[in-house]
Amino acid sequence: LVSYLVEPAMVSTVKASSFAATLEMVREGMVDLQQHAAFAPLYVRKRDSGPNGNGPGVTPPAVVKQ
Repeated sequence: LVSYLVEPAMVSTVKASSFAATLEMVREGMVDLQQHAAFAPLYVRKRDSGPNGNGPGVTPPAVVKQ
C-alpha cells in the first residue's frame, strides 16, 4: 500500500488509516488479531465462516417449527 503513494508525507496517514481499518474489522468479527508481547509484530488473519455459512459474529436465525 505504501509503495503506491505519490508523496512520502502520506506514509504515516496511510499506515494509521490501515491500522484503524484493521481494528474495525476485528471489532466486527471479520478478522483475528494476535500479538505475543508488547511491541511484537501483529498477526492478522481472516476468520472462518460459521457452521451455516454465516460470517463470524452472526447469529443464525431461529428455526420456527410449525
